[in-house]
Amino acid sequence: MAGTRNMLLEWRKHMTKKRAQKHNGSRVSPEAAGDIQEADRLLASAFEYHRAGSLDKAKELYRKTLLRFPDHPDALHLLGVIHYQQGDTESALRHITRAITLKPGTPEYSCNLGNVLRDRGDIEGAISCYREAIALKPDLAEAYNNLGACLRRSSRMQEAIECYQKALQIKPGYAAAYNNLGNILRETGDIDKAIENYRQALCVNPQYAEACFNLGNALCDKYDLEAAAACFRKAVTINPGYSEAYLCLGRLLRSSGNMQEAMECCRRALETAKDPGDAYHLLGRLFHETRDYQKACESFQKELEARPGCAEAYNCLGMSLHHAGKPEDAISSYLKALDIDPESAETLNNLGIAFHDTGRPEEAICSYKKAIAIDPRYAQAHNNLGNVLHSIHRMHEAIDSLRQAILIRPDFAEAHNNLGLALLTEKRYEEALSC
Repeated sequence: MAGTRNMLLEWRKHMTKKRAQKHNGSRVSPEAAGDIQEADRLLASAFEYHRAGSLDKAKELYRKTLLRFPDHPDALHLLGVIHYQQGDTESALRHITRAITLKPGTPEYSCNLGNVLRDRGDIEGAISCYREAIALKPDLAEAYNNLGACLRRSSRMQEAIECYQKALQIKPGYAAAYNNLGNILRETGDIDKAIENYRQALCVNPQYAEACFNLGNALCDKYDLEAAAACFRKAVTINPGYSEAYLCLGRLLRSSGNMQEAMECCRRALETAKDPGDAYHLLGRLFHETRDYQKACESFQKELEARPGCAEAYNCLGMSLHHAGKPEDAISSYLKALDIDPESAETLNNLGIAFHDTGRPEEAICSYKKAIAIDPRYAQAHNNLGNVLHSIHRMHEAIDSLRQAILIRPDFAEAHNNLGLALLTEKRYEEALSC
């Protein structure tokens, strides 16, 4: 809503001129003066509610203004802004376009129309609006910032960087531009400069939760996990409903073995997440890793309710079902995963394990070989293939598979042990001892 107070002053001048012309005199009539005061009063009151975040009350007053003054461009524009903030981009487009028709050449109108078009997926249209706003007002930092965001989405990275830099040149304390510049620098691989910009954003606004979150992700890129966790904690302290930050913190806690706190992060994320799939997935993995397989299955099933076609969720559900003593159900889940993603070597490997454990060695061999065909360096699949071949006494093939697993992963202790057992079965004692 940049420049809104200036718009109110311009409307006062506009109404004064219009009413004076209507009465064919240079002096403002009492009727005109009363209209101007009423418009100012309604619009100023609406704007204060708008600025305070009371969008419904502001909307009511903007509409009341428009009942009295249907061609009030600022009321139309600001009502359009509220529709945009509430996610009604169609109404926003209609109101802001009407405002521009009534009062062309207003840079803030063009800038906000660009925001609406951007959210409706018309990136080139949005870019045109931002460029028009800049042409009308070359020092409109918000237009440069928003133009940068659209150029980034169009993969015009250098142009986007230049826009953010221009926004900061115009408005040195522009926290959002520092944050956005950090995002594009991180995306283009300049992690150190990204971190520097996120920190600049936080110097300007220490309560900027999104910048804390982004800084945490950049610090993860640098493997500074303790500092990253501190950033995610700060982000959720500032914004307790920040589900993405809770999830990132949960992943870090999981990696450090703090499983109970990680589970609590998942639960907090689920309170506000628009898409609960990621939170249920992480929670399922945490339950699986703490051997609560029943709750793991429940979590993956809830993930599938949120994401019905998620192959990874079916694969993870299969693993938890298998560990819960339900290998046939696990096989069914793996097959559903493979219907969605037939090229998943991991799922084929897991299916092979389930076939082996249910006494179907030939089907297990087929699954392992498919996994290896997709990923020839999949050491675990070579090891598992060796085990099932050993179980049906195809010893030379078993030994070859186990040696291949070790060739790929020389420190693969399980494969060394299995090779030793296979060699003992063949009475090749000296070779077995060397394993």
